Amino acid sequence: MLKLTLALGITPDDLLSGEKARDTGYLSLMHLGVLGFSYNPALGVLVPLIMWLLKRDKIRLVDGTGKNLVNFQLT
Repeated sequence: MLKLTLALGITPDDLLSGEKARDTGYLSLMHLGVLGFSYNPALGVLVPLIMWLLKRDKIRLVDGTGKNLVNFQLT
């Protein structure tokens, strides 16, 4: 396990805690992804949907924000 933590550049506590990371930059990019609507209306839904599906279990607040963005774009 020590070799794994060294390779990933994290501490053993980070590996065992199982907590979601906090990254507000990703949330900002997810909100900006809605601007794809100006190029193609389908991109306004697909970009936030894909970003949400990729990181919903890894970054805190992405699950709720992604659901809200996709729901708003669909309605």
